[in-house]
Amino acid sequence: MPEPSRPLSIGERISFYRRRRGLTQVVLAGLVGRSTSWLQKVERGDRRIDRISVVADIARVLRVSPQDLTGQPYVFDLPDGPSLPDINAIRRMLITDDPDTAAPPDRLPTVEELHAEARPVLQARYDARLLEVATAAPDLIRDCRLAAALAEGKQRAQLHRLLADLYEAIWVALKNLGYVDLAWLAIERGRDAARQSADPLAERATMFQVAQFHMLIGSYDKAHQAAMESADPLEADLGRAGPEHRSVYGALHLAGAVAAARLARPEAAQASLDEAATAGRLLGADRNDYCLHFGPTNVGIHRVAVAVEMAEGGRAVELARDVDPSPIAPQRQGHHWIAVGRAYAQKHSDSAAVQALMRAEQVAPVLVRYPPIVREVVADLLRRERRAGNPDLRGLAERAGVLN
Repeated sequence: MPEPSRPLSIGERISFYRRRRGLTQVVLAGLVGRSTSWLQKVERGDRRIDRISVVADIARVLRVSPQDLTGQPYVFDLPDGPSLPDINAIRRMLITDDPDTAAPPDRLPTVEELHAEARPVLQARYDARLLEVATAAPDLIRDCRLAAALAEGKQRAQLHRLLADLYEAIWVALKNLGYVDLAWLAIERGRDAARQSADPLAERATMFQVAQFHMLIGSYDKAHQAAMESADPLEADLGRAGPEHRSVYGALHLAGAVAAARLARPEAAQASLDEAATAGRLLGADRNDYCLHFGPTNVGIHRVAVAVEMAEGGRAVELARDVDPSPIAPQRQGHHWIAVGRAYAQKHSDSAAVQALMRAEQVAPVLVRYPPIVREVVADLLRRERRAGNPDLRGLAERAGVLN
């Protein structure tokens, strides 16, 4: 696809790939079980596709990936310059094999010092200050890897456990900033570190990232399979297990619920939400075991997200009224308010949609500026804008890179 001067809508991308395959609107509409007028409205931008499962069906017929139609992965080219100037350092860090231990520095940081250095990096991840994560993490990971290679016993396990958290932070930064290929490398590095941490739950927790990655690239079946196969063995011990066990089990079911929703399997999605709710009740409070931010609040947030994925905007708005996202990290809050904005957009409550997206921007600006789904929603709101205009929408569109 030629580089556009502005972000293309999903409808424009469908039109491009349809014509490239030599299909008429009548033929494509028939192949996906829709009317020709429906497809015409989608391609013109008069109608929005609210279900990811529909995007996946169209992508299958056009022989492209769902992200080809949604616009991700992509490299950002925004007015304030490159989004990730240290990308080469991250790439080298992820590709390089075991560190060279032949000539270590005169003094390596201790385990305690490395944990102290990691705290602000991990906090930046939770606060959605993702450019800070991407800038600071490579050198810290290099030091941790070298220290782990030279350590023994308990200290070695502790350092690998810390590495798993740092790779998770890098994964979150890369996936939200659009570097999807490198995000997978971060997951692989994190899984390897978790295996060496002597903590079986740590490795199982990384399957949450694996499920999210498969959703990111449109492999919803694989996402659902990864989440469920990892969660199922944990169910038998749930009643007498510790909080970390319950957090991992619940978080995996939340990932499974979203994947099921994108597969248009509402019963499976509801079943996973119910399992997660049970784990949340047993847990009794929000926690952050293995960087998962699981607890009753996140269950409520995912109920909203699943309704949005099923294009049930009205129900999602009702569910959102019972959710207070403030107890958990800004990064997770930002995703919640984006889901609420999408829900209002599905209801054509455009002013409320703008206000929800602006709340997301307040707590996590990077999540509004970069992800394609936000830019798609904002572009749709602009296309529906009344003659009088909405200055908040115009400002949001400019900051999201929708208006050039």
